[in-house]
This record gives sequence, structure tokens and C-alpha cells, in this order.
Amino acid sequence: MCSAPRESGSNESGEAGKSETPRRGRAPGFPAKFGPGNSLPHYIVVAILVLYPVLIFCSLVIFKMPPRNLSLAVIFFASVYVFLSYRHYHGKNRWMVFLCPLILFGIGLAAFLINSSCVFKLYPALADLAYGIIFGMSLFIPPPIVYQLGILVAKDIKKTVSEARLVSLSRTMTIIWCVFFVIDGIIAVITTFAASDTVWGIYNAGLSYVNMGLIFAVQFLYYKFVVKKEKSDRKQIPDR
Repeated sequence: MCSAPRESGSNESGEAGKSETPRRGRAPGFPAKFGPGNSLPHYIVVAILVLYPVLIFCSLVIFKMPPRNLSLAVIFFASVYVFLSYRHYHGKNRWMVFLCPLILFGIGLAAFLINSSCVFKLYPALADLAYGIIFGMSLFIPPPIVYQLGILVAKDIKKTVSEARLVSLSRTMTIIWCVFFVIDGIIAVITTFAASDTVWGIYNAGLSYVNMGLIFAVQFLYYKFVVKKEKSDRKQIPDR
């Protein structure tokens, strides 16, 4: 613990003590921001990432854009995203911030070289693989990556639920997300190579997001239920 600063020459030691105090409540490898900052370009980039399957479907099926032309657009977008992330994010584990744009850059480059539209449709599967690995690694490097999410969706959960139980709940939720990424990735690969562009678009641009939303909603409600039940149990315990 940092001692209170004294009047004579102790301000520097107090500041040093504060800087050495670790921040709690954030899982290792879980940066505060996964994007290039809270700005208009950031929200545009996030919107494009979220709508990527829709944009690819419209470009290939509706507008009939040649693969090489589309690949140049993907490479340009990935380069802009990397630049914005490098400029605005200065936290630890910066490679996690660059994960999506680097995948997109590789997809754009590969599509340009082989001139194939099939490469663009691999992004959902590759993203599932990448985040499945990240979530899975957090099970062996505690606390789990969903730990921070639990604190965000239920802000009073740390005051109500014990640390051990919160970590246990986060591990369970992380495993559920890992299973989802595996199943979703397999379906994404199947729709890429064994289905039409329309089927690929319907699943990866629609049903996949619905499934993620359902998992998140159930997780949110469960955390709220745990907090409410813990508070109710404490009220039933008579004071001594």
C-alpha cells in the first residue's frame, strides 16, 4: 500500500507508489479497447467489421464486383484499421487489436494473387479460429477472458459474488464461447466451400450474429440472476 505523501519531498514517492499499483478486474491479454479509439473513424471501422459478411455478399452477388477489385478495397480497409489502431491504442498486448485487420489484409492479398472470390468468405471461419484460441488460452492463463465481461454486464457482481465463484462462472461462460466458436467456424467453412453465396450470406451475415446475441443475452441474464440470488440469500441470513 502507498503511504500518504508528506510535505517535504515525498510527493514523488507517492506518485511512484500509485503507478506501481496493479489494475484489478481485467483478465491478462484483455485490452481495454479492441479498436482504434472512441472516435468516428473507430465506429465506422467497427461497423464495417460487423457488416463484413453483408458487404462481401452484396459485392459478390448483387454488384458482381471482380475479386481483384474487391481485394484492393479489403487491403485498403485493413491498412487504415492498422494505422488507426497503431495511432490510438497504446496498451499491452497490442497484437490482439491488430488481429482482425491482419486477417483481413491476408485475405485481401491472397484474393488478389489467386483472383478468387472464395477467399473473402473465409474471414468468419478464420475469425472464429482466432477468437477460439484467445478464449481457450485464457482458460489456462487465468482469469478467463469473460471475467471482465461479467464485471461489465453486472457492475455490482464483484461486491456480491466471491472472487472464486466469479472466476468459476467466467470459466464456464468462456468454455461455452469456445464451443460456439468451434461450431460456428465449422459451419462457416462448410458454407464457404459447399454452399452458394446466398446460403453463406444468410448464415454468416445473419444466423451467426443471432446465435451470438442469444448467447450473450443468456449470459447477461444469468449474471443478473446470480447477483440477485446472492443478495436474496444474504438477506435471509439472520444477523448475529
